Amino acid sequence: MGEETDAVFEWESEADALAEMYDDAAICEAARQDKCDEIAASKALYALADKAGVGQLINCPYCNAKFEKKSYQQKFCGNKGQHNCKDKYWNLVDTRRRHRAQFFN
Repeated sequence: MGEETDAVFEWESEADALAEMYDDAAICEAARQDKCDEIAASKALYALADKAGVGQLINCPYCNAKFEKKSYQQKFCGNKGQHNCKDKYWNLVDTRRRHRAQFFN
Protein backbone atom coordinates (compact mmCIF):
# COMPACT_ATOMS: atom_id res chain seq x y z
CA MET A 1 0.00 0.00 0.00
CA GLY A 2 1.20 3.49 -0.81
CA GLU A 3 1.91 6.13 1.74
CA GLU A 4 -0.58 8.91 2.13
CA THR A 5 0.82 12.40 2.33
CA ASP A 6 -0.77 15.68 3.17
CA ALA A 7 -0.31 17.94 0.19
CA VAL A 8 0.00 21.67 0.68
CA PHE A 9 -1.10 23.80 -2.24
CA GLU A 10 -0.45 27.48 -2.80
CA TRP A 11 -2.47 29.18 -5.49
CA GLU A 12 -1.57 32.42 -7.14
CA SER A 13 -5.20 33.39 -7.59
CA GLU A 14 -8.75 32.34 -6.83
CA ALA A 15 -9.04 31.16 -10.43
CA ASP A 16 -6.11 28.78 -9.97
CA ALA A 17 -7.74 27.41 -6.82
CA LEU A 18 -10.97 26.78 -8.74
CA ALA A 19 -9.07 25.03 -11.51
CA GLU A 20 -7.45 22.74 -8.96
CA MET A 21 -10.78 21.98 -7.29
CA TYR A 22 -12.79 21.34 -10.43
CA ASP A 23 -10.02 20.61 -12.92
CA ASP A 24 -11.98 22.48 -15.53
CA ALA A 25 -10.20 24.99 -17.72
CA ALA A 26 -13.43 26.77 -18.71
CA ILE A 27 -14.36 27.50 -15.08
CA CYS A 28 -10.80 28.59 -14.39
CA GLU A 29 -10.71 31.01 -17.30
CA ALA A 30 -14.14 32.44 -16.46
CA ALA A 31 -13.11 33.06 -12.84
CA ARG A 32 -9.83 34.65 -13.95
CA GLN A 33 -11.67 36.90 -16.43
CA ASP A 34 -14.22 37.95 -13.79
CA LYS A 35 -11.41 38.92 -11.40
CA CYS A 36 -9.62 40.84 -14.18
CA ASP A 37 -12.86 42.67 -15.03
CA GLU A 38 -13.40 43.54 -11.35
CA ILE A 39 -9.87 44.93 -11.04
CA ALA A 40 -10.20 46.96 -14.27
CA ALA A 41 -13.51 48.47 -13.12
CA SER A 42 -12.03 49.37 -9.72
CA LYS A 43 -9.01 51.03 -11.35
CA ALA A 44 -11.30 53.04 -13.63
CA LEU A 45 -13.34 54.27 -10.64
CA TYR A 46 -10.09 55.15 -8.83
CA ALA A 47 -8.95 57.28 -11.79
CA LEU A 48 -12.32 59.09 -11.85
CA ALA A 49 -12.20 59.68 -8.08
CA ASP A 50 -8.67 61.04 -8.40
CA LYS A 51 -9.69 63.56 -11.07
CA ALA A 52 -12.92 64.67 -9.37
CA GLY A 53 -12.97 68.00 -7.59
CA VAL A 54 -13.79 68.66 -3.96
CA GLY A 55 -17.55 68.69 -3.39
CA GLN A 56 -18.35 66.41 -6.32
CA LEU A 57 -20.39 63.25 -5.89
CA ILE A 58 -18.19 60.24 -6.75
CA ASN A 59 -18.30 56.44 -6.47
CA CYS A 60 -15.99 54.56 -4.13
CA PRO A 61 -13.49 52.55 -6.23
CA TYR A 62 -14.00 49.47 -4.05
CA CYS A 63 -17.66 49.27 -2.95
CA ASN A 64 -19.16 51.65 -5.55
CA ALA A 65 -21.00 53.65 -2.84
CA LYS A 66 -21.71 57.27 -3.76
CA PHE A 67 -20.24 59.96 -1.50
CA GLU A 68 -19.19 63.59 -1.62
CA LYS A 69 -15.45 64.16 -1.98
CA LYS A 70 -14.44 66.26 1.05
CA SER A 71 -10.76 66.86 0.25
CA TYR A 72 -8.56 66.72 -2.82
CA GLN A 73 -6.87 63.45 -1.77
CA GLN A 74 -10.04 61.53 -0.79
CA LYS A 75 -10.84 58.65 -3.13
CA PHE A 76 -12.66 56.13 -0.91
CA CYS A 77 -15.85 56.27 1.14
CA GLY A 78 -13.96 55.11 4.23
CA ASN A 79 -10.63 53.95 5.52
CA LYS A 80 -11.38 52.72 9.05
CA GLY A 81 -13.24 49.83 10.62
CA GLN A 82 -15.86 47.91 8.63
CA HIS A 83 -15.76 50.36 5.73
CA ASN A 84 -12.01 50.24 5.12
CA CYS A 85 -12.40 50.38 1.36
CA LYS A 86 -8.94 51.89 0.94
CA ASP A 87 -7.15 48.76 2.22
CA LYS A 88 -9.60 46.43 0.48
CA TYR A 89 -9.00 48.22 -2.83
CA TRP A 90 -5.20 48.00 -2.60
CA ASN A 91 -5.45 44.34 -1.53
CA LEU A 92 -7.47 43.73 -4.70
CA VAL A 93 -5.40 45.59 -7.30
CA ASP A 94 -1.85 44.98 -6.00
CA THR A 95 -0.68 41.43 -6.74
CA ARG A 96 1.71 41.22 -3.79
CA ARG A 97 -0.85 42.58 -1.34
CA ARG A 98 -3.56 40.29 -2.76
CA HIS A 99 -1.41 37.25 -2.07
CA ARG A 100 -0.63 38.36 1.52
CA ALA A 101 -4.22 39.43 2.22
CA GLN A 102 -5.48 35.87 1.55
CA PHE A 103 -3.88 34.82 4.85
CA PHE A 104 -5.88 37.37 6.85
CA ASN A 105 -9.38 36.94 5.41
